[in-house]
Amino acid sequence: MQFPALTAAPPWPESEKLAREKSVLGFFVSGHPLLRYEQEIKEFATVRLGDISGFRNNSTVRACGIVTSVKKKIDKRNNTMAFIGLEDFTGKGECIVFSDPYAKYQPMLQPDAMVMVIGKGEANGDMLKIIVNEVHPMDKVREKFTKGIILSIDLDDIKENTIVRLRQVMEEHRGNCPCYFSVKNAHSTTMFQTRRFSVDASGMFVEEVRQMLGPHSIRFTSQ
Repeated sequence: MQFPALTAAPPWPESEKLAREKSVLGFFVSGHPLLRYEQEIKEFATVRLGDISGFRNNSTVRACGIVTSVKKKIDKRNNTMAFIGLEDFTGKGECIVFSDPYAKYQPMLQPDAMVMVIGKGEANGDMLKIIVNEVHPMDKVREKFTKGIILSIDLDDIKENTIVRLRQVMEEHRGNCPCYFSVKNAHSTTMFQTRRFSVDASGMFVEEVRQMLGPHSIRFTSQ
């Protein structure tokens, strides 16, 4: 039996491939859309939706995830509020967005949007509910919350020309974030702050540093 020839087509972008997996199967197979923000979630989120052991009710939380559902409701003032399903790598939670914040953040609260929400958290069994006060798109979280950048340098591996190029990159990406160096050798690790350079936590700067020093060579701090 002969099958008809298939038309050659370019590969789908990662985002489209994941969206089609979720549409057909109901879950992601080859990856997760949040992976591109894995480091931001690690540094800036204060709670994981699927692990709320030790969580204190009514504490302020920052949670990152992908919007899975939006259920609108008219409140007693005849304004629109919403119940938002949010999912991260570990599990699911529910966000309650009253009318005032919903009117402000509605454009960001759409299915498949990736956001950080900030608000009061309450554990309801194994489910975390968050009364939302703020919403930030994930692609703005690093810029919003980064207070410092730590670069890891291994003296046993790094070459002199890499140090020269790193200085050039820091000069090209000057900004407002203090920059620290975690310098290690076979015996110890020492932290230094450069007072000469403050840098911009842009995606271009981060990518150039990772290419020079390795994929785990840069961290963000919120303090």
